[in-house]
Amino acid sequence: MARSTVPAPLVGDAATPGTVADVVKTRTQRNPWRVVIVVTGLLLAANLLIWAGLATQQGDERAPLPGAIESIVPVEGGLTSSNSSVQVDLRDDMTGVLVIDGHEIPEDQITGTADLGVFEFRPGTDQEISRFEPGTHSATVVYWPRTGTRADAESFTWDFRVGG
Repeated sequence: MARSTVPAPLVGDAATPGTVADVVKTRTQRNPWRVVIVVTGLLLAANLLIWAGLATQQGDERAPLPGAIESIVPVEGGLTSSNSSVQVDLRDDMTGVLVIDGHEIPEDQITGTADLGVFEFRPGTDQEISRFEPGTHSATVVYWPRTGTRADAESFTWDFRVGG
């Protein structure tokens, strides 16, 4: 009976690479785009994680609006122009008045749809305020239920900035 022997592969032989570096080199030579795709994917994943982390840390630092107020314009701390309007949208069952920089805005200078709780003031000639000067301004909405009186009123104040 004859015995056959299989010769042992040589180190570095193409069929069986001998080192880790040889394995990596052989695989990247077969598909060089694999490395590009993997690295791009890892960078994308890292950026998404960083972005998500920053978004949760910063958050929206504005105070939430009271339940009776649906929206305000400009937003708390927002930047606006000297002739932009100030608006508040109350719940439909509420009414109110606007006070800007300590001046209660007369009813005849308010536009909007009072039946829907929308009150808007735009500065201009023959208005309580002709224009907003650059700097920080304060707006207050004093509001109460339509079925109540101003004696039942609550208020909400926010600041906005006007650019120069």
